Amino acid sequence: MRLETTAGHMHSALRVLNKVVEKRNTIPILGMVKFENGTITGTNLDMEVDVKLPLIGEQTGSATIDFAVLSRLMALTPAGDEVVLSEDENERVATAKFNGAEYRMASLPTTDFPEILTNWRPKKKDYVALGNAGLVAILREVMFAVSTEETRYYLNGIALLKEPDKDEMWAVATDGHRLAMRKLPFVIEGASGTILPRKLVGFLVERKPEPNRACIDAENDKAAFEFDGLTIRSKTIAGTYPDYRRVVPQNADPYLVVDRRKILAVLRRVVAVQDVRGRAVKITGKAGKLELTGRVDGLQAFTETMDAQTPADFEVGFNPRYLIEVLSAFKASETVTFAATSAGQNAGEPALITGDADELICVQMPMRV
Repeated sequence: MRLETTAGHMHSALRVLNKVVEKRNTIPILGMVKFENGTITGTNLDMEVDVKLPLIGEQTGSATIDFAVLSRLMALTPAGDEVVLSEDENERVATAKFNGAEYRMASLPTTDFPEILTNWRPKKKDYVALGNAGLVAILREVMFAVSTEETRYYLNGIALLKEPDKDEMWAVATDGHRLAMRKLPFVIEGASGTILPRKLVGFLVERKPEPNRACIDAENDKAAFEFDGLTIRSKTIAGTYPDYRRVVPQNADPYLVVDRRKILAVLRRVVAVQDVRGRAVKITGKAGKLELTGRVDGLQAFTETMDAQTPADFEVGFNPRYLIEVLSAFKASETVTFAATSAGQNAGEPALITGDADELICVQMPMRV
């Protein structure tokens, strides 16, 4: 194999793959990247990424080369230096030459590179054009509620769910303590029930630009996203997502309207002094006043009072850390509204939380106080 490019182009491509190629592997080939047809490919067996590499001339042959060594080397090489990367198939050694320097590094046969996702290649007709529809922005809004608990693996991602008898699709995430949902501006046909895994969502969100096209194959539990010069293919989570509608309060009545930034400031102070994670904060509302109380340790306590709209008197407990994450997700809203199916007697009812300027909908489970 032989190809010629610049150190800057090589470094940029390898930086993208840094999110896919695992740092520690018991399988040596997973620490390699494949060079073929002007493309660099990396995989962790669950997700595979192709990055187009700008070349000087054309690439001949293919090779699989140690990712960590090549990545560190290109990061410390002047971006404008021309790099010639080649491999000796007989010795299984790759060589990088640039500006009078020569570095040799390990390589493995290209035939050993995993083909779990490489063999799944959607055709153009299978893709849906997304343009600037906002899929990644919506995933970014709800991803805070994705579970990290491995026992309920089907919660380790964001589900794309089509409403029965309605032409609308929602992105839904929950960890059992809070739920976040956001309606998509489009329906991806055949994608309902697909669960996009946490690592894939994280990769898409870190990329920031919206993908040009997407293919979600619910039947084979696979998904692909195309950007300019970049393609991501990933397994999706094989499982059935819980019926989120069962926990979303229906016909809920508002019992609290409060300034989002002010209550966030109070909750952050509470978390800063609490000595036990998972301890509840008690929130009481009456006559236009909101009181937050709780224990710090056996003898110490705190009380915070602030103005708020309280259409109904109430008393409820929440995990303050979870509530901070929920309220922080309403980035455009000045006020947030809490509602429940029994507004005046809601101590054990899930809270439906909405903002005045966000389309995000959240549900927060209460705690005993």
